[in-house]
Amino acid sequence: MSQDRLTAHRPLTDILDLRLTGDDEFAGPAVADGSRRLYGGHAIAQSIVAATETVSGEPLRSVRIDFLRPGLEEHEVEYRVARLLTGRRLASRRVDGFQDRKLLFTATVLFGNAEPTGAVTLPVEEPMSAVPPIPPLSAVEQHRVRGVEVPAQAIPRYVRTGMRFVDDPPRVAAGTGRTPERSRGYCDLRGIEPRLATAALGYASDLSMLDPLAYHASLIWQESAVPATLMHSMVVHRPGLVGDWLLFDRELVSAFDGTVYVVAGVYTTSGVRVATLTQSALVLEP
Repeated sequence: MSQDRLTAHRPLTDILDLRLTGDDEFAGPAVADGSRRLYGGHAIAQSIVAATETVSGEPLRSVRIDFLRPGLEEHEVEYRVARLLTGRRLASRRVDGFQDRKLLFTATVLFGNAEPTGAVTLPVEEPMSAVPPIPPLSAVEQHRVRGVEVPAQAIPRYVRTGMRFVDDPPRVAAGTGRTPERSRGYCDLRGIEPRLATAALGYASDLSMLDPLAYHASLIWQESAVPATLMHSMVVHRPGLVGDWLLFDRELVSAFDGTVYVVAGVYTTSGVRVATLTQSALVLEP
């Protein structure tokens, strides 16, 4: 696929451009990537933008989103924001996402002052000791140089986030017979304006999140199994460091009776932890 074709996909900044439709109500633009089902990262990112529009510049601290029904990617999502708390240190918002009057998901978003008054000074966390280098090839190229077809619906998401796998992606690993010890990959969030940076992180946070299970159970997504996210959370430790190359280091915690739980750390290229992600999902037959 030519570079012109790759860059023709709707950019991430367009997806984060919500339209005000009423008091604390917004419409999120649709994007047709080819999977029909609404991508979880799309819902996470737009929920963050909707909530952010109702606060006064406080940085995002955390978001938890519970998925109740599958949505359709070619339809707009309607977002309704409830102002749960607006305080001196914290602000909390609930964001409900609808399509065709049906509630698809609900998110709780927490904002907090960058330097809260009275906060205790704590020891600084040591950075990651061995940070892998950024691979030279994009996620699409990493598949194709190994002769592996990339799922069409994944390509726009790889392009929007600048995704690069440190460890072989599941489809490549299936052909080599070598199972990676971890699922790690970089996303490029440079160039995103600061007020949208955490929303962009939310979009990227759902990408390849369940790949540790694919390694563990020898699964090929959409062919041998289809994941359905139940819950996704993101805690942002250092909001000011989000807009850069970020390493996602994912780990399988539990897989039992069709349900999987995964955690991930998000790091800068110097090994500073920026965010922590968790996700639970059902794994269904295709």
